[in-house]
Amino acid sequence: MSRNTVTLDMLWREWYHGLPGGPSVEELERLYHVEWRRETKERRFYNRRRIIIEGIKNYAAQHRLTNEAAVALLEEKRSRQRKTLHWIAENPSIFFNV
Repeated sequence: MSRNTVTLDMLWREWYHGLPGGPSVEELERLYHVEWRRETKERRFYNRRRIIIEGIKNYAAQHRLTNEAAVALLEEKRSRQRKTLHWIAENPSIFFNV
């Protein structure tokens, strides 16, 4: 997973489609399960990003949006509030208004 992913749309793309030249996180999980993220720092990073992905999907379901529409709305909110992905992962109930 890239440490250069800084927006929600980049994260969504990385998770489900992969970044240029690389597999998606979903594909890595399907092919290698936990083997590709054995190091503690990689597991922690994955879990933080997974929190955000789940938050996006829950937000979309609650507001009857497509996942892509939810990503766009939430990215606008993240940008406006100047929040980082790390902050969102640490404060999902605040950011996603749960």
